[in-house]
Amino acid sequence: MRLQVSPFFASEMLVPRLSSFSALYDDIDLQIESDIAPNRSHSADMDVSIVVGAGGWADLQATRLFPQSYVAACSPALKRRIRIRRPLDLVEQPLIVHRYRPDLWERWAAMLGAPALRPKQLIEFDSMASIVHAAEQGVGIALVSAPLAAGRFAAGSLRRVFDRELATGDSYYMLAQAEDAERPAVRALIGWLLQQYGGSSRWLDVPQPSLDVA
Repeated sequence: MRLQVSPFFASEMLVPRLSSFSALYDDIDLQIESDIAPNRSHSADMDVSIVVGAGGWADLQATRLFPQSYVAACSPALKRRIRIRRPLDLVEQPLIVHRYRPDLWERWAAMLGAPALRPKQLIEFDSMASIVHAAEQGVGIALVSAPLAAGRFAAGSLRRVFDRELATGDSYYMLAQAEDAERPAVRALIGWLLQQYGGSSRWLDVPQPSLDVA
């Protein structure tokens, strides 16, 4: 069975919980594909995909898991070293940019009522995993996925520069072809994913694993 997720979702949200799936379904082989950027579509050769989007997959069964949002963050050492009191103070620092979401900083500034930022240096990466790692290493200030980086904030490797989060209007969705969702192994995976990540289910009669296992 094949599951498609983004690399950062895999490392932050999936792998830490995957042992509970193995404990429940040790007879189901799982192949995880994570070499996708950006992850907004469901490949025909996948059984289940977790993608980011605003909905509208008319030919697929879909369920919304949780919203996507971004927060400005950096390493604890960098935050101690610099003085940031207002959005315009960021122009004196390197800003880390996502290649596939180049307008995030502009949208973030507009949310706070600030003009577009013109920093002295931009550093671009093509994945959220690289962006988060660079921010943790003190390379600059980044807009990171708030739900996916929650563990990094809890561990203290990332610090928020401003508390407000940019709500993009996108969410994480689970997608599958209707005929694939009827297969027992796929339905088991769908049930487990719903238990782990929530969502208003459109997957009827999906077996739900016990909460005691996770």
